[in-house]
Amino acid sequence: MVTGYLSGRGVRYVLKNLNEDAAAREEFLRRGFRLPPVLVIGDTAVEGYQPDRFDELLDREDECPPSTP
Repeated sequence: MVTGYLSGRGVRYVLKNLNEDAAAREEFLRRGFRLPPVLVIGDTAVEGYQPDRFDELLDREDECPPSTP
């Protein structure tokens, strides 16, 4: 569902499989998440499938251009 949502919005993403990626699994547990999916948008992590929240955060990211060094 999340990958379909992101693809539908034209958002590029990195998919991390907790069963296959030990580092991703460790980060997931260290950050206190309980159930996938977790979507990280900017500095905000959203646990579970929450398309309204995703929209809010993605729209906010679109309004703020990335900073340049």
